[in-house]
Amino acid sequence: MNVRLGFVSNSSSSSFIASTGGDKAWVEVRINIAEYADGVVKTKGELDEYFIERFGWNDDTDLEAIFEDSSVYAEMYAGAIAALDRGETVFLGSFSSDSDDPAELFLYDNGIPETPGVKIIYDGGY
Repeated sequence: MNVRLGFVSNSSSSSFIASTGGDKAWVEVRINIAEYADGVVKTKGELDEYFIERFGWNDDTDLEAIFEDSSVYAEMYAGAIAALDRGETVFLGSFSSDSDDPAELFLYDNGIPETPGVKIIYDGGY
C-alpha cells in the first residue's frame, strides 16, 4: 500500500489514480482521536475533576450544580461512568471548525465515524 504523507503547498487540488476489482473504490481513513483529547481518564475521580474544571463556572464547584445547569452534561457523565465501570479508558475533547488540521475539520464536519472497538458516548455540541 502506498501512503501519502504530505500535500503540495502551492496547489488547490490533489490528483489520484486508483484501481479495484470492481466498480467501487472504498478507502479507510484512520485518525487517532486520542490526539485530540484534552482529557484521558481511567477513574471516577479523574472524570469528576475533568467535569468540574471543564464545565463548572461561577459557583458550580460540584457535579450536582453542573448537572442542574445542563442535562446534556449529566448524560455525558453517565455514559463515561458506564465506560469506566467496564474498565475502559475515556477520551474527552472537542473538534474545532477553526483548525488548520484536515483530520480535525473532517471530524468536526462529520462526527466520529462508527469504528469497531470504539464506543461513541457523545458526539455533538455543548
